[in-house]
Amino acid sequence: MAAAGTLALAPTVVTVARGGHELLLAFVTAAVVGGAGLAQAVDDDAAVLLASAPTSLARRRAGRLAVALIVMLAAWLGVAVAGALGGGLDQLPIRRLVVEAVTAAGIGIAVAAATARRGVTNRPGLTGALMSVVTMVTITLTAEQYGALPRLGDAAHHGRWLWLAAAAWLAAAWASRDPARAPGVR
Repeated sequence: MAAAGTLALAPTVVTVARGGHELLLAFVTAAVVGGAGLAQAVDDDAAVLLASAPTSLARRRAGRLAVALIVMLAAWLGVAVAGALGGGLDQLPIRRLVVEAVTAAGIGIAVAAATARRGVTNRPGLTGALMSVVTMVTITLTAEQYGALPRLGDAAHHGRWLWLAAAAWLAAAWASRDPARAPGVR
């Protein structure tokens, strides 16, 4: 999680260090990488031991997500400070960047939760984070051909990221269900 936060901060620091004032691409990168990094909250090395504990899967994941969110917010604060020092913070579309981060987080957590539920890999968070970034970039590149799709950092059709975020968070909630709480199991 800390690595994703540091990685999210890197493009802004490099842009400011080089004397650049165009921070939109750096902030878009920070939004996508930072949001995707939240998928690491699904990783649970002690899942086998904790599965029989009375604490539900949702509570355990919510606790890890809260810690990951604190790390990501600290990274975003670093990004904002670096952007303010670079002088490019006043022209940034903060609301759009937050929507992109929430979408990336939703996609990452949905993929990670589905991967963890299937037991496909022992690092579902990494899988979710990578798939989130790949999905966001693929949608942006496909938007060149299909104008109705949203693009990262672009205002046109940007509300469609919200639809994708809603679908991703619904999929994340569905995939994060506790197997022990299945209907008929008491």
